[in-house]
Amino acid sequence: MMKPIRGLLITADRFPAQRSDVRVLWEKKMSARHYRLDWIMQSREALDRAVLQKHGSGEVLLGAMDTGRTFGARLRKHWFAIRNECRVFHRLKKVAYDFVLVRDKAIAAALALLAARRAGVPCFFWLSFPFPENSLYRVRQGVARYPALYWVRGHFQFWLLYRVLLPRMDHVFVTSEQMKLDLIAYGIRGDRISAFSMGVDVESMRVAWQQPSAAADRYTLVYLGEMARARGLDFLLRAFQRVHAVLPQAHLLMIGGSENPDDLLWLRHEAAILGVADAVEFTGQLPQQEAWRRLREARVACSPFKPSPVLDSASPTKLAEYLYLGVPAVANQHPEQSRVIAASGCGQIAAWDEDAFAAAALHLLSLDDGAWQAMSERGRQWVIAHRSYDVIAAALDAVIVNLLKESSCPSV
Repeated sequence: MMKPIRGLLITADRFPAQRSDVRVLWEKKMSARHYRLDWIMQSREALDRAVLQKHGSGEVLLGAMDTGRTFGARLRKHWFAIRNECRVFHRLKKVAYDFVLVRDKAIAAALALLAARRAGVPCFFWLSFPFPENSLYRVRQGVARYPALYWVRGHFQFWLLYRVLLPRMDHVFVTSEQMKLDLIAYGIRGDRISAFSMGVDVESMRVAWQQPSAAADRYTLVYLGEMARARGLDFLLRAFQRVHAVLPQAHLLMIGGSENPDDLLWLRHEAAILGVADAVEFTGQLPQQEAWRRLREARVACSPFKPSPVLDSASPTKLAEYLYLGVPAVANQHPEQSRVIAASGCGQIAAWDEDAFAAAALHLLSLDDGAWQAMSERGRQWVIAHRSYDVIAAALDAVIVNLLKESSCPSV
């Protein structure tokens, strides 16, 4: 039996983690292989002091949390996080870790890199989202809550992350091939970057797949996801209006809710203005299995991903979930979405244009049953082979094992 690999992970995700690449890939799949993982995280709920508790295959050092919305409360929250992340020095003295990995936290990465170098342990960074660019983008768009603070933070994080930290990391993991290209453009060596896209929790989704489902309605389209106004889903409603003009029997199923109830009201209002309110069903938030069951009622799934210099490097999970459940998809041009549709052969790619998106949807709706079934099966098998978290975990394991064999950590 292989000796367990001990890792210490510091992540921006609050405990308990909700993102699937943390919750499923690391907490579940990697721990089930030969990894014993400890975590440094901040509590999601209010917590007046740091605690240590069992979690998964190891422990979590849980930092205090102030959930207030005032400026002072936000400062305390960040101070609690940094204070908790400083515990990396004590942990590396106490435990013989094989590696340290920091996810999406610049200050924590600086602390971890220093501690790891002193301990002679490899230090990795996982970048799932370009957070320095996002701070600056929010300032340019006029949506930053504290513009001056966001401007300073964005420039500081950009310098610290891309000029200081990532060039010194033993390896960098990113969430898409586009993000890898972006980092190479910043001067990070390509041979020290590995891309791992978001995956699908096949075990959870298999339940929805195996349950009896109504046959897909020939004229139903579906969108599954958050209904936040920032996602620009009025674009989808305008594209559907064009579909409905050609196929009056077409129906759009909108599955999901929003933290802000006004967002859903706004979308309903937009559907009414466009004259398609009677053809659009808003389900609101549904239990996950029920949402997936409803999704399978559709003939075509929609994955509109609003173009943005920040989101172009993202790896949307929704598209892979559509394909696993056997629903061909129409998606707009986007580095990762375009790559998935081309590789799987299950759907259509269109420009971010209502007419083009509608035309692609109409093409998929026009497929005969045989062509549609063949496309559906291609997509499902591609996801199983390339985007299940079992497959991703095996590939990630191979990279880490190889890195540990080759690691040589310079002294401080």
